[in-house]
Amino acid sequence: MSHDKLSDILLVLAAFCVNACEFGPLRSFGPFFIQFQSHFQASAAQSSLVSSLLFGSYYFAGPISGVLSYRLGFRKTILIGAVAAASGAISCSFAKSIVTVQVLAAVIGCGCGLGNVPLYTVIGRSFSKKRSLAYSIASTGHCFATTLLPILITIWNTHYTWRGSMLIIGGIFLNIIPFGMLLTVSDNNQERQTEKGNSLKWVMLKDWKFVCYLIGCACHISSFVVFGIFLVRFGQYKGYGDIAAASLASIISVPVLFMMPISGIVTSMTHIGPIPVVRPYVFAATCVTQAIATVGLTFTSSLGASQCCCILYSVSAGFRGALATTMAVDFFGKETLETTLGLRAVAEGVFCSLMPFLLGIGVNATGSYSLPFYGSATIALTSGILVVMVHRGIVKKSAEDIMQDA
Repeated sequence: MSHDKLSDILLVLAAFCVNACEFGPLRSFGPFFIQFQSHFQASAAQSSLVSSLLFGSYYFAGPISGVLSYRLGFRKTILIGAVAAASGAISCSFAKSIVTVQVLAAVIGCGCGLGNVPLYTVIGRSFSKKRSLAYSIASTGHCFATTLLPILITIWNTHYTWRGSMLIIGGIFLNIIPFGMLLTVSDNNQERQTEKGNSLKWVMLKDWKFVCYLIGCACHISSFVVFGIFLVRFGQYKGYGDIAAASLASIISVPVLFMMPISGIVTSMTHIGPIPVVRPYVFAATCVTQAIATVGLTFTSSLGASQCCCILYSVSAGFRGALATTMAVDFFGKETLETTLGLRAVAEGVFCSLMPFLLGIGVNATGSYSLPFYGSATIALTSGILVVMVHRGIVKKSAEDIMQDA
């Protein structure tokens, strides 16, 4: 095995571990929902605001992460984020009110978010032919973590209370540091710092296709966030019991773990036999499947039926893989990747901050935990439509450019 190939494998494995330790705990916060409700006598809206701030700050940290990556380099940015996330989780275990938990959730999310842009930028700049596969493998890290963490957190909550669980999660965040130190791109950090115009390219916001891409990705991510936040509480609402309800979140992660690499292989191809592989259409098809599974979940009346809907949901989510990030390079080029990921993170932060909280208010008003899933399905469909619009717009512009050259 050549040295370059070994370095690529090590890079992807390091990215996998960073993603597991960084995003895995965030995706596993569902079991804390009822803990906050019972301990602080909080409403559904107040408890959902914790997750809203957690995910919102995660994505809002994108532009900050992009700037720090330019100035300090990728590894130092990830280091700062890991320390901030761990500090926030450990401090949260001593919180005396739901407001304190909400504030510290924002600190945790921001810390984890600082590692998001460097992680995917390193992958994007290190791979060309197999970029989609590399993204998909790296992104399965949090899937691997969330196969275990929701059930483990439920057990930790029982034995150590939610405060003890927070201490353990703080320790998980610290594991980001050694794996993050392995993320390098052939002295790329130095190259990036000597380039002219080392700043986010805000002018890209003038392109309607770029704006549609940002909103589409924001809908895509927030549909996952809403589903994950309310899933465990929905299972408890259905009367499945704490462990069984937590198992729904774990079940979702298993098919995703296997489907993401398959997605990476398939979407790295240009054709499957005579059929062309068009990534935006694959993305849209998985959005439709996800919406069907999400709405179907609300009509289930048994644990087995709910598990089947969760499996269908996870297959669609897994096959979508890291297509949103791969398409960022397809649509706008890898030279603008930091800008694309940074501004995309802002849009995702807005949606992830607002959607769970607003739907939590809806739950308070209606008393039904089915409402968030209708919202999740709607925004998933919106995501697929917007991405196809971007693709069609770029194809049309390319055709017009060819006609002008001719």
